[in-house]
Amino acid sequence: MRLLELCLSPSFGGLEINFKDLCVWLAHKSNIDLYVATRNNSHIQQSLESNNIKNHSIDCRFLPFPLFAAITLSRFIETNKIDVVHLHWKDNLPLVSVAKKICKKHFFIVHTRKMNLPGKKTRYVS
Repeated sequence: MRLLELCLSPSFGGLEINFKDLCVWLAHKSNIDLYVATRNNSHIQQSLESNNIKNHSIDCRFLPFPLFAAITLSRFIETNKIDVVHLHWKDNLPLVSVAKKICKKHFFIVHTRKMNLPGKKTRYVS
């Protein structure tokens, strides 16, 4: 199975640490071809690289209207023949949904909700 783990969160807290830990664990599974997509120059990206996990960077400048990022993601999914996209941050649902609409390769979307907070995070690591 070809699995894309996706988290474009700009912070580095519990959700992002859980994402990193899951990617490190999945990297050692022999029956999974793991692909990882993170935000350009993010703390998650740096943390994964320090654990020797290659990841694809996504330009997040246009995420409120994610067409450019969705096209990039769609091409990545088609090129690598991804079967499942597992996203961790709810704010990435619009991006992955648009990518699924324009992608020529059929794939499944799985979203894992780890926190049940009433509002958005107010502190981001910059």
